[in-house]
Amino acid sequence: MTQVGLRAYDKAGVTYVLAVNGTGHMRAWNGVLGDGYTDIDGSPSLPKSIAISSNRVLLGNVTVSDPEPDMVVYSDVLDHKTFGGTSYIRLAETGGEIKAMMEMGSLMTVVYKTDSIYVLAAQGGLAPFRPHLVSTGTPGPVSALAVAAIDKSVHVYLGRNGGVYLFDGSSPRSLGDHIRTYISQNIDFDIAQRSWISYNSHKNEVWVFYPAKSSSVVNRAVVISLSSGYPMWPMRWDTSDGISREFSAGIHAYVPNETTFDQMTEPWSAYSKTFDQFRNTDSKFLLGRADGVVYEMTGGTDDGYPISAYFETGVDTIGGDITRGKIIKEVDLMIDPTLSSQEIEIHLLESERGEQRKVANSKTIDLMDTGRKIAQFRRTVQTMGLKLTVNAYEKVRYSGASVSYRERGLR
Repeated sequence: MTQVGLRAYDKAGVTYVLAVNGTGHMRAWNGVLGDGYTDIDGSPSLPKSIAISSNRVLLGNVTVSDPEPDMVVYSDVLDHKTFGGTSYIRLAETGGEIKAMMEMGSLMTVVYKTDSIYVLAAQGGLAPFRPHLVSTGTPGPVSALAVAAIDKSVHVYLGRNGGVYLFDGSSPRSLGDHIRTYISQNIDFDIAQRSWISYNSHKNEVWVFYPAKSSSVVNRAVVISLSSGYPMWPMRWDTSDGISREFSAGIHAYVPNETTFDQMTEPWSAYSKTFDQFRNTDSKFLLGRADGVVYEMTGGTDDGYPISAYFETGVDTIGGDITRGKIIKEVDLMIDPTLSSQEIEIHLLESERGEQRKVANSKTIDLMDTGRKIAQFRRTVQTMGLKLTVNAYEKVRYSGASVSYRERGLR
């Protein structure tokens, strides 16, 4: 499935829908029902991303005579069909290719490369855009549609390492290693370019859709709340009926909902409103397939299936002497008891000299058991952390943990 970038563009009283997908030329639709998309032959070929700024169309990662992965071309003012031969910008300070572009207000455009982020500021004169390299080293987005606007000054995107980042025009900020770890362990990076992202403004949530490992379609999602700590939970949907539900777009919308006659349960004399006053709108999160079929997100329960969840800390030193190894004896967990049997795995993480942390030991306890929730270990570590994993059938409330240890060489 090829991703399609869309933008609305106003010219001479007509609102055009412009589309690019990395094949052929940019295409335009005049909004008239029955009319189709037409190629804009004067535009550069094979554009992979699109944005609108200062009444101009910007196309990124184009082909002129050869592929130009670091080039942004721009149209004349109020003319989406005319692109001059010198109307382009090269973003060559970094070696990556342009993956996505997104407006930040009416006069700024963010250009996301695979290895860096640029901001194009609109200005007057012969050079209508001034480029600024604002970030290097942070992984860029996996695809053109893996970037979404939260508002006019903040974007969110799915990075090539599985992390999810906020960008406010200065530097990207990770939403947390717990999100990066979960997505990177479950996404199929070979087809990660099919991933996309959407912002649900009604609930202040970010929805990340991606292909799971050993899959050929986008069939999983992660929902991230933009509240404190950025809690997240995985999403999946039923495909047992054989219908392919590879969603390619999602949006929060207010959908008209008109009252029907069968909903009028009182005598007519009891109503003082006109028919027009019975109209209202419902807040919905809609998901669309590439073939035009639209679904409403109505799932509100787990339908009896366990919810896979985990919590992971960073690693840190224990005690005052950071040069001496520590023997971890036990971890006392502050977790509310559950009403029914509910097992949880406690993984002891270690990292001796700052390298990638790894699981040193694991224990399983049942949260239904009364009394203290203690996981006993006997493991020597330099630094340590915890990871809790659970397939939850009911709410699991974790409040913290304390560690019992002794230093090596002491009795």
